[in-house]
Amino acid sequence: MNQRKFDAVLFDWGGTLVTLDPSFPAMLEQGLREAGLQVDRERLIACLVRGDQWIQELNARGEWVGDQTYYQRVLAETGLDGDLPALARQVQAVIVRDRHWELDPEAPAVLAKLRELDCRLAVVSNWDRDLAHRVAKMGVTHYFEEIIASGRVGTAKPERAIFELGLRATGGRADRTLHVGDHPLADVRGAQAAGLSAVLLDRGERSHLTVPFDGSDGLPRITRLSEVLGLVVHS
Repeated sequence: MNQRKFDAVLFDWGGTLVTLDPSFPAMLEQGLREAGLQVDRERLIACLVRGDQWIQELNARGEWVGDQTYYQRVLAETGLDGDLPALARQVQAVIVRDRHWELDPEAPAVLAKLRELDCRLAVVSNWDRDLAHRVAKMGVTHYFEEIIASGRVGTAKPERAIFELGLRATGGRADRTLHVGDHPLADVRGAQAAGLSAVLLDRGERSHLTVPFDGSDGLPRITRLSEVLGLVVHS
């Protein structure tokens, strides 16, 4: 007989339910090329790592900044001159193009099975205000109680408040809720600090994020979205 361990599951969006193809560094590089600029790939990746670490440190202190500020920070790290706010808008426009984001092929079946098991689901993501529109375009809105985007609610992972919004949306208790995401700090450590169980979706290629980690952090991890089902149900 199957016994459900969790009553609710929260999912990150970018890098978890959807993946970026080509990679995030490649998209940033393309945005710069379209603006007539070029930055060495290794240097660009180093700047992305510093930018990502900076924004996570801000979030951990309870401060939230939008994507535009993040892109400006990364561009400033590269040493580029000129109108950085305008360049950041141009780069972001390239990265968020719908054709670059693909729904994980396992997502529909996983989400449908979780609903069949009477699990309540929500998206909890550090994303701009248009997240609900993007989820709808992927055709999976109906699986979720709520789509929670940091850009709309004014709090971001790893802050406790955004996870509490997820709990409120699903009506779940923290100790009966699982959070699934692809970032060690924002998703796993943040959810754990809020009292939730959490698992890192580590596909290995780091298709979305640039923060390096080698698996020695002791974080619970899975390599495929379908493995969530084995965490939710005990046979």
